[in-house]
Amino acid sequence: GPWEEDAVHQWSEQSFAQANNQEDDLALINRYLPYRPDDVPPAGRPLEIASTGRVNAAANRGVIEMNTDSDAFHFTLAEAGSLELAVERADRVPTCMLDVDL
Repeated sequence: GPWEEDAVHQWSEQSFAQANNQEDDLALINRYLPYRPDDVPPAGRPLEIASTGRVNAAANRGVIEMNTDSDAFHFTLAEAGSLELAVERADRVPTCMLDVDL
């Protein structure tokens, strides 16, 4: 069937302990399919925040194109004050690591 953008697939380069197959799945796949271009620059990009202060997840998303990619989003507060922040991982990507720095 057609490739699904939101499908989650996992391959490895067998770099984990006790790997019994030294085949690099990522290199094999890349022989036939190029990696996608990076959609979020290495320096990150500003969060799109609505006037209500809510962040629309659909407008602020990134695709992890390869095992060395990371996607960062940033914002700056206009003035000192309190901030209520909730960060949630997408249900379909349970292995995605989130890192929030304040």
